Amino acid sequence: MQSNAGARAFQNARLQKKFKKQAEAIIAAANAAFGQGRYAETEALCRQILNELPEHFSALHLLGLCAFASQHFEAAKQALKHAVTVDPRSAQAFSDLGATHFALGQYEDARTCLEKAIALKPSFPMALANLGNALLHLGRVEQAIEVYDRAIRLKPDYVDALSNRGLAELALRQFDRARQSFERALLFQPKHVESLVGKGLVSIELKNYDEAKTALEAALCPPYSTSERCAEA
Repeated sequence: MQSNAGARAFQNARLQKKFKKQAEAIIAAANAAFGQGRYAETEALCRQILNELPEHFSALHLLGLCAFASQHFEAAKQALKHAVTVDPRSAQAFSDLGATHFALGQYEDARTCLEKAIALKPSFPMALANLGNALLHLGRVEQAIEVYDRAIRLKPDYVDALSNRGLAELALRQFDRARQSFERALLFQPKHVESLVGKGLVSIELKNYDEAKTALEAALCPPYSTSERCAEA
């Protein structure tokens, strides 16, 4: 009996080693499918790997990203939580898990994960900006601004971080600073809707009503619109 069990274990180990080589080709195909938005195919390929190798980090991570892209946030959370237990040194996986918690409205959990990502990789603009978003939703507005500043120093053209910093400054009634943040974002992306709305709100507070009207009308125009209404606005 013992020899039979040992033989089976040896055979299973050989099969697993063989499948690990196949898994490299499968995960490459899964990444290609994900990049082309073929999420059902991506999920099937990831699960093919995980059926044989349940602790395969790349398959778990990609499965989580696929679920997130499909807005299946609970499924994404489960896959990404498993991924970070397999590789607790992956800043990207912690950042993606933080973004998933944020999408679920779990802002404190998002903050914890994003702080872990930044501890692992301090120069990580996306994780910093997302941490700022979590802090903003937790009412820690001044801390959020500090984190947005760090993200912007690393990536000066980070439009979302600039715009969200403007929202935080607007919440603190720092109107001149908020206007500067929105205007800087619009230098890089003139049709950025959130920044146009933010600029409009700041202009109302500063009683610059013509400027507010122009910004808010521009925000109402769909990006890349060629309609006469938007052209006239």
